[in-house]
Parts: sequence; C-alpha cells; structure tokens
Amino acid sequence: MTTITVRAKTSQKAMAEILRRLGPDALILSTRKVDGEYELCASADAADADADTAHDDSEDSAQATIPASAGAARRTDSPARPVLRASRDPSPFERSFRAATTRPAPKPPVNDPLADLARRLCFAPGLEEPIPPRTVILGPPGSGKSLLAARIAARILQADRRLQPRLIAPAPGLHLTEGALRGWARLMGLRLDRPTIQAALESTDPDPAFPEIFDLSDAGDHVPDLAARLIDSDDAELILTIPAGTHPALTARLCRDWAAWQPTVCLTRLDLWEPEIPELQAIADAGLKLGHVAQGTGIVGCLRRPGPADLVHWSGGWAAQKGIAAE
Repeated sequence: MTTITVRAKTSQKAMAEILRRLGPDALILSTRKVDGEYELCASADAADADADTAHDDSEDSAQATIPASAGAARRTDSPARPVLRASRDPSPFERSFRAATTRPAPKPPVNDPLADLARRLCFAPGLEEPIPPRTVILGPPGSGKSLLAARIAARILQADRRLQPRLIAPAPGLHLTEGALRGWARLMGLRLDRPTIQAALESTDPDPAFPEIFDLSDAGDHVPDLAARLIDSDDAELILTIPAGTHPALTARLCRDWAAWQPTVCLTRLDLWEPEIPELQAIADAGLKLGHVAQGTGIVGCLRRPGPADLVHWSGGWAAQKGIAAE
C-alpha cells in the first residue's frame, strides 16, 4: 500500500499536494495539527485504507476516510486564512451555536453500507472550516440562495468579530423594490451591494478582512460567465444550492452542469424534507461534496456541515418510510 504524510500551513494546500502525488482516488487516513501546520496521512489503496482506519485508535486521527479530490483548493499558493471559530469571549448564544455545529460525528461501522457513500460525500471530521475571502452562491430558482447568503454572513460575524462580510447581489438592471436579503443585511448591520453585471465581472481580488458573499439569484443568463469570473481568485468557494427532496434526476443534472467548477453542495429546506439515498448518490456520483445543510426560516444556527452521523440519521427515516409502505 502506498501511504504518504503531508504537512502544510493550510488543509487545502495539504490536500492539493496529496492530489498531485497520489491522484484523485487517494483516500485520507488521518488529519491532525502539528506545530501550527496541518498533517494529512493518505493512501492510494481504498481497501487497505479501510482496514487502517478501522484499527487506528489515535486521538489525533480523523475517524473517516474520504477521497482527497473533493474540497481541494483551486490555488495552492495563497496565505493561511481565518477559520470558523468563535471569538475569545463568546456570548451564551454563540456557545450553544458552537456546540450544535462542532459536535463530533460518530463514524458508521466499517461494514455499514453507508460508509462508502459517507466517504465520497462528507468532508473528513476534524478539519477546520476556513472562511473563504469570496463565496459565490448559485442554484435553481427557489432553492434558498439569498437566505443562504445571509446565513453565511451571520456565521462569519459569530466566528470572528474582526471580520466584516460584504453581501453582494449583482443584477442586470436597477431594482426598485427591496428584497429579503436587504432586510436580513440591515438586521446584521451590513449593507447589501447591488452592482451591475459588468461591474461584478470587473471585481478585483477580495480583501480577507471583508469576506465577499455573492448571491447570483438575479444574475439570470449571466450566471455561468459571472460565476467563472468570480471564482478565478485565490481560495474562492462556489456553493450550489439544491432543495432537499429534489428529484434525483434533476439533482444529477444540476451537479453535472457545474461539476467542472467543483462547487460544494448545500442542501436546503431540510425542515420540510430529508434527503434520500438517490439524491445523495447523485451528488457523490458527480464527484461533489456535501459541504452544508440548512433548515428553518432563521439566519442564525440554521447552517452546518454534515457528517456520517447525518447519513445514519437520514437512513433511519428512510427505513421507517419503507416499513410504513410495506404495511
């Protein structure tokens, strides 16, 4: 079995180096932070990687094995970025938010049929989630893009009070009515920028102290060109929003359409419907990662990164539905 250990200042750089040396089928065996750097151990053999992670009892090892190709940074020469961690003196609400979003997820049993799907779909537990200097949100109409933009801004404000996120919603022309995003921005003490498509295309590289969140809800036919231009900067993140309960064929088509840009997927409206196996398989088959899940109508505490435990929970719902249908 070919096993390598890589260290880098950011997890993205480490994963990019693993991709370069082992290829897109590499599997992450463990992750830990050593002397301020991220240390990732990876293997090129999936079968041996499963055996190794099953017997690895180290407290510093991440208890999941995932493909290294998903989530790798587009650029590998960018400086370290701030990460989503609470400030030194969090409020009681922030402490409860952290507990809800950072609780470690149990790994499915080695022989669990969901284990392979979890490896392909979920990020490795224990990896810090950096705050990208630019986030670009796109998806089908009614998928909750504007609400997701507000939730990301709220999460950044909670994670680091020194940062001032910018909400940006490009549009082809002048809007005479206020949308929900402007109201959410006002509640958080932020301003919503509404540049023209041309102005958005001419955007310069963002300032990490002012993370940009682009909502492409009103960009219309300009979305592909605009998204391609905006993610052409260091460590920009592209998020594809898909409502839970979307037909698997439509989910597969949406993922295939944007797979070349390697977006992370955010499943929205989990309070109305829980995703089923064909939907999740469509995302994994396109080589994409499920980076976020969102539910409810609020903007705080409604967004988190899913893990293997979520698949176990959802599968319980699927089993119950099948049992009712069989009766």
